[in-house]
Amino acid sequence: MLLESTKPDAVILNETKLDKDNSILTSEVAPSDYWGYTTYRLDRNSDRSGVMLLVKDDYLPRSALDKELG
Repeated sequence: MLLESTKPDAVILNETKLDKDNSILTSEVAPSDYWGYTTYRLDRNSDRSGVMLLVKDDYLPRSALDKELG
């Protein structure tokens, strides 16, 4: 898998189109405990896209990442 072989510091995914009702768990898309990443995601309504950010556990994310992006 590309993520395992390249080990980037951060990965940004857009157009995730994951539902807000969490019918798809984060662990199903990005099992961060296995890869060593903290995962942040912002799901949108079904008619809009969403984003997901994976940050390597070696880094301490700033509090801005914890706020919902509006």
